Amino acid sequence: MKNGIQARLFLCSLGLCATTVMAQINTPTANPWVTDSAYGISHHNAAQTDVTPIDGPTIGKNLTLDDVKIVPLLWCSAPIYKHIGKETVVVASNPLGLIKVRASGEDFEVISNVPYPGREDVHQEGSDQKIMEVMSAIDVNRREKQDWRLLFNSWLMYYKLNINLRTMPSGAYAVFDKDGYHYASYDLQNLVKSFDNNQVNEPLLPVKHANIVEQLPLEDREGIEKILGLSMTYDGYIVAAANGAVIVADRDLNVVGYKLFAGEYVEN
Repeated sequence: MKNGIQARLFLCSLGLCATTVMAQINTPTANPWVTDSAYGISHHNAAQTDVTPIDGPTIGKNLTLDDVKIVPLLWCSAPIYKHIGKETVVVASNPLGLIKVRASGEDFEVISNVPYPGREDVHQEGSDQKIMEVMSAIDVNRREKQDWRLLFNSWLMYYKLNINLRTMPSGAYAVFDKDGYHYASYDLQNLVKSFDNNQVNEPLLPVKHANIVEQLPLEDREGIEKILGLSMTYDGYIVAAANGAVIVADRDLNVVGYKLFAGEYVEN
């Protein structure tokens, strides 16, 4: 929704309509350390409000398959993008790795698809062909209303694509900094910093990675299982929310501070 616009919310439940509510939509101050983009960080901004100042589509039509451009991937919580001159680059961090797409105008072309450091084996499991085969099997069961087969093939997907508790959260959160570097979490406790030299047609490649939990004192690591959120402070530090802790690291992935809250579960 556009900043400053008043939105009318009509809430209806069990046939009873609630009173019209007037909501003022405000976005937080732009973070100078996040790239100048409407979606340079997961959930749109450093406060992660999921509110955007960009207007939605104003012209619509019935789409055909010819109108659709596809980049197969496992799943991506939040593809984010940056601008390089007049070009737009989208990065989809997902359980298998980092996909960079040139998305200027009508373009939607994969520039690179690389694994997380040390996880080349997982990346190989998710070829475009295998992903499309898994999707097709599930789609057939859905269309034919074959509930049990649908359930079976949906669970089988995890095995076929090497999805597990270690790989599934990878890439769920990401951010581009003001210099165009991309940061994401992977393998439960790791951060990866990647760069493409701010060149549209160059691959986005990891330049540094680190386990930030292992940087804590041994006695403070217990119970910190996985990172479940990532943001950027207004003075240029990365904040990782994890089970039992909040960890702050600099842009070279060195931990500079942390706060423990043992036994607390963090999600989204």
